[in-house]
Amino acid sequence: MRLQYFSAIFARHFRIIGGENAGLHEFPYFASFRWISSNIHFCGGAIVSQRYIVTAAHCVSDLHKKKRDVAIYVGVSNKNTSGTMLTIRNIHVDPEYSSITNVEQMNRHDFSIVKETIIFNEAQNKVELENQEIRENDLVLLSGWGSISYPNNDFADILQKTTMRILDNNKCSQRVGFVVHYEQVCAFKRKGIGACIGDSGSPLVINGKLVGISSFVLPCALGQPDNCLC
Repeated sequence: MRLQYFSAIFARHFRIIGGENAGLHEFPYFASFRWISSNIHFCGGAIVSQRYIVTAAHCVSDLHKKKRDVAIYVGVSNKNTSGTMLTIRNIHVDPEYSSITNVEQMNRHDFSIVKETIIFNEAQNKVELENQEIRENDLVLLSGWGSISYPNNDFADILQKTTMRILDNNKCSQRVGFVVHYEQVCAFKRKGIGACIGDSGSPLVINGKLVGISSFVLPCALGQPDNCLC
């Protein structure tokens, strides 16, 4: 499978604008990366096994010496309720991401795996990986805890979700003004709906299977496609 990265929102750590509240346990695979000192969410992720969470490389590439400052919460869709708090054991960033300095090329490899130990139950579980090709106009579902307004950056207590459609990469490249590569995919619904600050690393699924993680956005729900790593 090509785990694609949903990028086209040029800004790090982007939340879903124009979304709706997720239901209880609707996204048991969702992981929330937070600073322990403030409990502030800064990135999302997806549980893919009892040992691994995938997220965007730019979310964790600088955390090797600050792992103790970050907690990952799973099994929770409301910030005011308790879930399971995990601490980061190991971080594996795509070597192509850290070995280059060109921004466009880094965006092609904005992928990382965080090692954990996760006990599955109704509230926290893995998402299966999609092994079929993604096609233009496929309906996808994005979940995230990023900002729900821009530029005010207000954040909801409830996990947000929205559906979007896959755009052809060539058409997307023309709209966003840079090349969207094979490893990437664009998703779009309409102006006023899209990913925003805090949504980086958040999962994009088709029919309940993971096809990508949010990588970068052109802030924020202003009518341009969002982009992800597949």
